[in-house]
Amino acid sequence: MNTNKTIINSTNNPDISNSTIIININNIKYDNDTIIIIIIIIVIIILLVIIIIVIIIIIIVIIIIIIIIIIIIIIVIIIIIIIIIIIIVVVIIIIVIVTIIIIIIIIIIVIIIIIIIIIIVVVVVIIIIVIVTIIIIIIIIIVIIVIIIIIIIIIIIIIIIIIIIIIITDNTITNNETSY
Repeated sequence: MNTNKTIINSTNNPDISNSTIIININNIKYDNDTIIIIIIIIVIIILLVIIIIVIIIIIIVIIIIIIIIIIIIIIVIIIIIIIIIIIIVVVIIIIVIVTIIIIIIIIIIVIIIIIIIIIIVVVVVIIIIVIVTIIIIIIIIIVIIVIIIIIIIIIIIIIIIIIIIIIITDNTITNNETSY
């Protein structure tokens, strides 16, 4: 109310300088629009930062999954090479034993060795499959949890910003009504 009177008096009174009018006008009109623009800019910056963080987290998770898969493949290849070497050594030993031991004993030994090798291969493959599935499940759970947390944070920020904008607009409306 007082600022409006000041403007009217200053425009009607030639003794008061023009700078006083400009200062009064600025004091009246500057706050409302600027605060809303600043809030919108802050919201946009926060949302951009959150989106960048989500993208970085997804890229990191994908890189981790790729690294884990590569490591598992390398381990499997090494195990297969070791098993092949074991088989070759066993076969050589068996060939040497063939000349010394009876054919029946040799057959029994070969069967036992083959069974053991098959059991070892099966156990190793099962262990690798279990480890891979557990790691992938853990990574998927972590990604889901991170995405849920980020979505909740975005929703909370949007709600807070909406409440702030409503409060500011209500205050502006009430201030304008009281000023008129």
